[in-house]
Amino acid sequence: HTIIDENNVIAGTVIGAARILISELDPLENEKTCVEILGWKRTNEDLRSGRGYDKKFICRLHGAPYYIDMCAKNNKIYASYPRGNVPFENSLENEEDRNDNQFDNDEDGDDATANWNGIPIKQTSTILQYPFLPVAEENKVQFSYFPPPDTYFKCKHPVSCFSVDPSGNNLAVGTIRGTVEIWDVSLKTTRGQKKGAKPVRLQTLDIRKVFTEINNLSLSKVRENNGRLRNNDRSEIASQSLENSDLILDTSGTFPPEQQSSPQNDSHVGNPCLQEVDMETTG
Repeated sequence: HTIIDENNVIAGTVIGAARILISELDPLENEKTCVEILGWKRTNEDLRSGRGYDKKFICRLHGAPYYIDMCAKNNKIYASYPRGNVPFENSLENEEDRNDNQFDNDEDGDDATANWNGIPIKQTSTILQYPFLPVAEENKVQFSYFPPPDTYFKCKHPVSCFSVDPSGNNLAVGTIRGTVEIWDVSLKTTRGQKKGAKPVRLQTLDIRKVFTEINNLSLSKVRENNGRLRNNDRSEIASQSLENSDLILDTSGTFPPEQQSSPQNDSHVGNPCLQEVDMETTG
């Protein structure tokens, strides 16, 4: 992942990795799973100083999200969980959220999507934002690497994928309904004057509608171009016909006098009967 600073200049990179940790099965309990996300950061200052990816970050998530991404700029982790497996679900849900989430229903789920174990899942419209915690140095007090989410927000439809831009300001979210939502996830939004302020949806694009409009526009241009070609062909054919007619008119009166027949000679041309009668009478 690339880091872009406020001057739109590359300021560093982060190498990320994730792994699923599973505890031993308990006959009386469900399988316990968590996802551990690791990151190693190197800034331009580290590069100039000859240091490598020495800054290590970690974040452990309860359960198994079906989609995650990291923000290298602001040290954030974004995750979406399957329906029914969202951590802190009771604290996230309230009456206002249910009203805002009127688009999120069971009919929106995509049973064709499966998790890492091949089990069908149903996507949700909720995206949670977690802190990407720096690993504590040795001989220092350890703290929990299972942080609660900093914030969360809900899209109009269940989420299929998302990606944070290198500046860390915007998050592009794709949904199973063919829409793309652009969210402002900058620190100015999430850490504003109002405590607990959530990211703000900036724009919603209907990709299917966009492709339909592009296709219709392309077809109209093709028809317009074909119409122009037909008109050009007709004009060319008409001009060629006029030229040919002019040539015919020019050559129609150029026969020499000896090839032009008189009315008397014309009466015998192509009429053998009249020729025989003339021969008999003359004989």
